[in-house]
Amino acid sequence: LSIVHLLQSFSDFGIPHTSMKLHKLIIAPSDSTPFRVLIPQSLFQIVNGRVGTDANAEAGGIAYVLSRRSDNKLHVSTQSVVLTPGNTVYQQYSSDQKKKEAVESYGSQFYYVDPVSGITRQDPEDKYFAITGVTLNGTPIVQGSGAIDFSTGEVLVITGSKLTGVGLKARILTNPTVGPVTVDLSTLGSIVSTDHTITLNITINRKVFYLLRADNDVIVYNFGE
Repeated sequence: LSIVHLLQSFSDFGIPHTSMKLHKLIIAPSDSTPFRVLIPQSLFQIVNGRVGTDANAEAGGIAYVLSRRSDNKLHVSTQSVVLTPGNTVYQQYSSDQKKKEAVESYGSQFYYVDPVSGITRQDPEDKYFAITGVTLNGTPIVQGSGAIDFSTGEVLVITGSKLTGVGLKARILTNPTVGPVTVDLSTLGSIVSTDHTITLNITINRKVFYLLRADNDVIVYNFGE
């Protein structure tokens, strides 16, 4: 059993930092040593009959990973990092705006790789195309948060740069008994575009999974399944 403890802290200048502590132990049927002797008690407690974390544990995130060897192979469980109780830093710094600020602080530019053409960069004339955020009726939609349901009368706003230079499509579900299809974004309603915003006034009810470029089908904003 490996316990990955990501510790959240701030520098003297108020900049968030993350450090890691790794705790490992071997679970053997013949070993009666209590876990609390081998690892910090705050990281392994029973909460409602399940393995849990003390609410007073150091702020950050924790992942519990089980691994074992069998037939000369290493089997490792798939796990997610669970935030400790009361952690608000992730929520503050995981927004699309904060991601954009972080990228810009390094002087970076967005460009997309096309695995088919063998060309590693976009064409020079549209290398500044980028989607930095999406809102539905004013509410930010974070990538990976799950497919969104469009309803007639709602308004989707896409923000970014050089948006008028690249057409967009959407991967949608038109019928629960039929697989998703890709359509032009204009299929979902009327569009008003500027270089920095695309406003879609929705006129149809559909479930949408992601947005992609019309010229090369590269996914540029993935809502999720």
